[in-house]
Amino acid sequence: SKSRTKMAAPSTWASVVNQARPGVKEVAHEDLHDMWKANPAMRLVDIREPHEVERMAIPPWLRPIVIPRGILERDVAAQVPDVDTELVVICAGGSRSVKACETLALMGYTRTRSLKEGAIALCAGHPLHRPGVRHGFQEAMGNTPLILLKGVSKETGCTILGKAEYMNPGGSVKDRPALHLILDAERRGLIKPGGTITEATSGNTGIGLAHVCNSRGYKLICCMPSIMALEKQNTLKQLGANLMLTKPMPLKDP
Repeated sequence: SKSRTKMAAPSTWASVVNQARPGVKEVAHEDLHDMWKANPAMRLVDIREPHEVERMAIPPWLRPIVIPRGILERDVAAQVPDVDTELVVICAGGSRSVKACETLALMGYTRTRSLKEGAIALCAGHPLHRPGVRHGFQEAMGNTPLILLKGVSKETGCTILGKAEYMNPGGSVKDRPALHLILDAERRGLIKPGGTITEATSGNTGIGLAHVCNSRGYKLICCMPSIMALEKQNTLKQLGANLMLTKPMPLKDP
């Protein structure tokens, strides 16, 4: 009888990932918040496909850079030009991110980590997927409810909704710009951990910034006209802001 040459079976995906895993640092989703406080310049690289991102969205405060795995090598340099940037790579389940970290290391990126169990673990345990629970003040900012105003809607024949911005933790819509001013400054490297933010405020923006600065580890100095409400002055002090009261002057004063 003719001898038959036995063909070697291809490696399974699980075995390929397990071979790569010892050379890749991994991080649990529970540690992300503390890592961001230690290094606000850290970036999350989401390598999932568009349909996966749509089905299970990453909380926006994490500021993910979305680069699908198939074009990671082509596009990552444009999105992350500094190879010393601390990166956490996330996929759906924690396997593709291991191989992606391996690839990024070959491209010269020196501080990459794979998120254990991927978006499944992050989103399943995230407050946005557990109604009523928020992880700190910054996650409570925004997503305020729309309330149907029945009376005026009936009178006008239109659907009129009220946006309940008073339900932000700082009590006003100014929490939104306060949060995103800080996130944008972090993204552009304009502020460093432990830095000091200075704001001229009549109250609400300063209160929003005080919450954000406490959440992200910054000091805050607020300059406020002395005629502003005593309640707002006391709130800023209670939130830890260094309050500097100034002489009231007209807007046109140079």
